[in-house]
Amino acid sequence: MTKRQHQFAGEYEAGMLCDWLNSGQSSGRQRIIEAMALYNELGPGPFPIFEKKTRRSKIVWRLQNLIDRHSYKFKLMGDRTVLVPAGGAGDAWHESHSMQLVHRLRQMDLLSRVMRCDGCDIWMCAKMPGNRFHSVACRVKTNQSDPAWQARNNEKRRKKYHDEKQGGAL
Repeated sequence: MTKRQHQFAGEYEAGMLCDWLNSGQSSGRQRIIEAMALYNELGPGPFPIFEKKTRRSKIVWRLQNLIDRHSYKFKLMGDRTVLVPAGGAGDAWHESHSMQLVHRLRQMDLLSRVMRCDGCDIWMCAKMPGNRFHSVACRVKTNQSDPAWQARNNEKRRKKYHDEKQGGAL
């Protein structure tokens, strides 16, 4: 019997969003990426709807224009009523579905964890807030090619060698 792996809150939604963002390039993907960046810049909390012309109100205005591109319908599925993208096919449907995922992740305050890997620029969901790489291999490869990391690592090795040599002589 295999042990079921734990799934973090929002991991399913973030995984679907990352899969779509990693599947190619299109103007729809750029719009979703822009919406994510705007949401992250606004941060949590209510939107400044009636503020005068401030940076935050301009962000809200641009975000509203991105959201207005999408339309949704309520559908009955089994015993539930769900919101699904209306009309369109192909990339238009996927873009609307991805915008829905972005909204869900923002409601859970997990949108900031959907980011690009620092090593290879693929989209990933950071399970912990400090994660910067999508895999251990990517982290090792990136660190080993960084001259500052190499210098720190060489210094640690020299110190360890010196300590072991001193300890063996006693």
